[in-house]
Parts: sequence; structure tokens; C-alpha cells
Amino acid sequence: MKKLIITALSIASFSLAQAQDCKEVKQEVDKFTKKETKVGTVIFGKIKVVSFKQSTKWALTINQDAGKTQIQTTIAALGEFNQTLDESTYFYFLLDNGEVVKLSNVIPAKPVTQAFGSGGALTVYTTYQLTLEPTIEEMKKLASGNVTDVKVEISNQKILSPNVDGKDARKFKSIMACMLATAK
Repeated sequence: MKKLIITALSIASFSLAQAQDCKEVKQEVDKFTKKETKVGTVIFGKIKVVSFKQSTKWALTINQDAGKTQIQTTIAALGEFNQTLDESTYFYFLLDNGEVVKLSNVIPAKPVTQAFGSGGALTVYTTYQLTLEPTIEEMKKLASGNVTDVKVEISNQKILSPNVDGKDARKFKSIMACMLATAK
């Protein structure tokens, strides 16, 4: 009886911990198709208004539709580039345990070049939206440690990586753990 109570409490506390992990994820069920979708977003880095160093920020939106998980990354490069990114483009996540998770882009990403002026200066940058599809094994790795650094590998381009702070790393880990629970 004692073992049964301990096992029940362990399962309840694990379920409670899993439910807490999902606070960063919005869950919706389509009224007509009854299809469940989950979405979580995290932003790595910040744009510093006053700084002598370049800064960047990347948005990562993690979507799950009927158990299929995709990570949409919106990244920016200073300058104008007319290069479509294909499957040879890799996105790297460095975890706090030293492990590197390498995901390739699965949908060709066309560049979007924009310009904005501020204080008499004109800045031109190009944005790309990469689509990554992690396997369950890769999702387990991403949910097991905090991301300490990210980078994208594009031939003939150097893109500044954002700084990843602890709060955003924990949020990403939490979102991945929530998605992992229902991944197929």
C-alpha cells in the first residue's frame, strides 16, 4: 500500500510539473475539425539602441499541429542578400551540457530585404524565415538542457548570433518539454 501511495504521488507531481511547463504554450482546438494546435514563442537577443557593438534578436516560434512539430526561426543579417536558403542551411543549438543540436532548414527561405532610417542614417538588413523539423530524439535533447548559444550556418554569409540569456533559455526548454509530451 505504501508503494502504491508513493507511486501515485510521484505520478501526480510529474503531471503537475508537466502542466506547469506548458504555461508558455497557447493551445487551441479547431471547432470544426477538432484538430489541436500548440504555439510557443521565444526571442533570443535584444537590439541595443545605444551601443558600440552590433546587436541582434531572433524570434523562434515553435508550432505543433496534430503532433508534428516545427520551429520557425526569423533571423536577420545586416546588408542586402539575394540568396535563397535551402536544406544546406543549418541551425545550431548549444546546450549547457556541451551538446550541440544541429537542425537543417526544410523549406527554402527567400530573403526579404528592408531598410529603415534613423537619425539621418540608413540601415539595410535582410531577414529569413527558416523552418526546422526536429525529430523526437532532437526534441528530447532540446528539452533536457538550457540553450546557451545559437547560430545559423549559411554559405557565403556571416550572420551575427544573438546573446541568449537564462530566462529565454528556460522558456525555450519549457516550450520544448511541453511539445515533446504530445509529439509524434
